[in-house]
Amino acid sequence: MTAPSPPPRALTIAGSDPSGGAGLQADITVFTRLKVHPMAIPAALTVQNSAGVRAVTPLAPDTVIDALAAVHADMPPAATKTGMLGTDAVVAALADYVAENPLPNLVIDPILRASSGPGLLTDDGFATLRERLIPRATLITPNRYEAELLWGQSIPNAAAAERAAAALREAGAAVLITGGHLDDKGYIIDTLADESGITTWRHPRHPGPSPHGTGCALSAAITAYLAHGLTLRESVRRALAYTLTAVRTAAAPGTGRPYLGDGTTELNESPEEGTL
Repeated sequence: MTAPSPPPRALTIAGSDPSGGAGLQADITVFTRLKVHPMAIPAALTVQNSAGVRAVTPLAPDTVIDALAAVHADMPPAATKTGMLGTDAVVAALADYVAENPLPNLVIDPILRASSGPGLLTDDGFATLRERLIPRATLITPNRYEAELLWGQSIPNAAAAERAAAALREAGAAVLITGGHLDDKGYIIDTLADESGITTWRHPRHPGPSPHGTGCALSAAITAYLAHGLTLRESVRRALAYTLTAVRTAAAPGTGRPYLGDGTTELNESPEEGTL
């Protein structure tokens, strides 16, 4: 009997969320649901629950890079994402590693801080991310506030997000500016700038509190689809549909914000593609 082929491998380098709503734990959940082999390297440990982040303990850069080198040598990922990296030292060490050992399909979620709680990346770390790591990425997935820091201008709505995405695309990586924090009423509009130009998707805003870990799930889903060999644009399209479903099926396991549900649930919903 022929042994079954192993699934494609996807790697996440991010912070650990012991409550399971975001970070490594959320990424592993998404990878598993989308049928890629999940690999995960912590860049920091957090103390948090559904009510918010209370403390962050970054790991030593050597520990992060040694783990990456060990996995990369034995089980090279088809796609990799980074989430919370914590410190300038970790970002710089990762940039050094990627310069010598390129990681295909690198997706960077440039996380700066949690929705509630302490910062998750130092200012120096964000500068190093922008200058040394993002140019080596396939895609970056900033929200409004992260994109504003990268671009240096205000991004109040989807029209401004289109201009920002086009400008940030000049750094080399494709750019997906997520629309959840924009001021557009009634709809969330996500904006992708890639080699084909600008593409937007929109869907109605979900009533009630925003679920925990949405950005992590979106970037993880994109990474999983890239690992399966899909094009970047198709990976983004499917990941947005996955995340929309996960938001629609969210539930509250604790006393704080709801956590995402299973994005593979059949709800027959997907964002509407169009132009502004």
